[in-house]
Amino acid sequence: MLFYQLTKHKPYLDKAERIAKAGREYFFKNGRLPNGEYWFNAVMLRGYEELYKVDKNPSWIDFYVQDADAIWNTERAADNLLGPKSTKRLIDRAAMIEIYARLQQLKAMH
Repeated sequence: MLFYQLTKHKPYLDKAERIAKAGREYFFKNGRLPNGEYWFNAVMLRGYEELYKVDKNPSWIDFYVQDADAIWNTERAADNLLGPKSTKRLIDRAAMIEIYARLQQLKAMH
């Protein structure tokens, strides 16, 4: 997306869309992103967010919303810490805060 944003050369946008589609197909399985890999998912969301800002295709964001909702509903402990493991890591909490904040900002853009 950076190349497209700098040049407005459509082949860069086309390539970004192909990469985004392949990434979604590869990583989003059974309605979920890689379980317990919140930091990776947060970093990946940054790219999908940049693509969405340009082409406004909600499919780049919808699967993230689905995963974030599933995490909140199935991986939240009694103390509201998130994660499938018994030990909750700060990096995972920070990543989920970033994901929820980015998704909220994108929702406000609609």
